[in-house]
Amino acid sequence: GNTELAEKVKKTLLEMKADGTIDKITEKWFGAKDSFVLE
Repeated sequence: GNTELAEKVKKTLLEMKADGTIDKITEKWFGAKDSFVLE
């Protein structure tokens, strides 16, 4: 696969998690925080 693209996506998702964006999105669409896990 495209390792460079995967790393950029992962970095962006980690930044979104850190600034609370992921929590806002998951709460809006799924009704709960912490339903999105990054490893």
